[in-house]
Amino acid sequence: MDFLPPWLIWFLIGIGLALLELLLPVFVVIFFGIGALITSGVLLLANLSVPQQVLVFLAGSILSLITLRRFMIKIFQGASADAADELDAPPAGVRVKVV
Repeated sequence: MDFLPPWLIWFLIGIGLALLELLLPVFVVIFFGIGALITSGVLLLANLSVPQQVLVFLAGSILSLITLRRFMIKIFQGASADAADELDAPPAGVRVKVV
């Protein structure tokens, strides 16, 4: 009762997780999507059992999380609110009157 080949299922899961990242405030789901896409690519090259597919998915997800997270956060991080506050803040150690 195979409707879709396993590589296509993993590919659709990867695309779905990548799109889900757009809706969530955390920056983690994309790495599971990358792991699913890696699994899809491996399945195009080799026929793996389901436990092997899960291991490839976990390894690809963890590897992409470890290697790409810091790099991708630098790319997608917006301007910090602290930079604007530094211009208006008095120097450290100065007494001010709070109204």
